Amino acid sequence: MPPIRGPALRPLRRIGGRILLAGIPVNFAWEMLQGPLFTGMPASFWGATLLCAQASVGDGFLLLALYGLGVLATRRVDWGRDPGWRGVALALLGAVDAPQGAAGVSWRR
Repeated sequence: MPPIRGPALRPLRRIGGRILLAGIPVNFAWEMLQGPLFTGMPASFWGATLLCAQASVGDGFLLLALYGLGVLATRRVDWGRDPGWRGVALALLGAVDAPQGAAGVSWRR
């Protein structure tokens, strides 16, 4: 596959920007809702908000990385609209692997 340069980067930038603009606020809301369940969460509102904001930015970039893997796997910038078997396999892999990463988190009892 030839390298993507020039005008071909525009759709990547546009879609990547949309992923971050949509993904970060959604992840922030999710982090704030589940925050009280975690041990080690700061008691102060602003401390917890800062920690959740950092986590949601990290989650947004993980979404961007997953999209990039989809572009590489399917060789299509618009793979999210019609993922084909490679895109579905990548999504399933992400769905199976995500709980594995979360399993190491300490929960309050």
